[in-house]
Amino acid sequence: MWSGGLANPITYVEQLSYLLYLKLLDEAENQHSQAELLGITLDRPTLFPARAKRYRWSEWRFKSGRELLDFVSDEVFPYMSSLYGYDVSGQMIRVALMNLVLHGVPKARLRRANSLSETGGLTEDDKSRRYKVVIANPPFAGLLPKDSIRADLPTNSKKSELLFLAIMMDSLAPGGRCAVMVPEGLLFGSTEAHVDELLDLETSITTGLNTLHKQLRA
Repeated sequence: MWSGGLANPITYVEQLSYLLYLKLLDEAENQHSQAELLGITLDRPTLFPARAKRYRWSEWRFKSGRELLDFVSDEVFPYMSSLYGYDVSGQMIRVALMNLVLHGVPKARLRRANSLSETGGLTEDDKSRRYKVVIANPPFAGLLPKDSIRADLPTNSKKSELLFLAIMMDSLAPGGRCAVMVPEGLLFGSTEAHVDELLDLETSITTGLNTLHKQLRA
């Protein structure tokens, strides 16, 4: 990892998240190789065709220091820069755009919209688009008025955490992956049964991290 100028250990979390995410994508590509050997066709396209093999984690994992930082920032991230994003706050959109530009992703498609609302500004194309990867840290706001919630969501709940999870599950392409911050009670409390309803037989939880509240506020 790059440690230059980092005074707080919490700031390492972002770097670790990126590296783990890229490693998981590399492992997903291994499934394609194994499927080819067995004569099986997977229902999702490869993320790294032959011309992009050098961007796989297994190809650059032995780099270190400035060489690693420059390669990931200047080559790996731009290769994976087909990004869409929504936020209800115009200020957060501006901050996100600036952050993406600083990380070498200048062409992200970010705009202001409320993904839970029937009148939140999403187009039909937005609602029908499917993604290979969804990453989110939604603003959980408790219960929402029933008449303000999108009618096309695959849940009758009024809890914002379940509504956001429903949107993410519905937005994934076949074989897609989702990483999301959720309240602890969503997986280990009273709403666990509702989560089971959203996660069908083709959806599974592979990893769960329980992070202390004070760490998130640091």
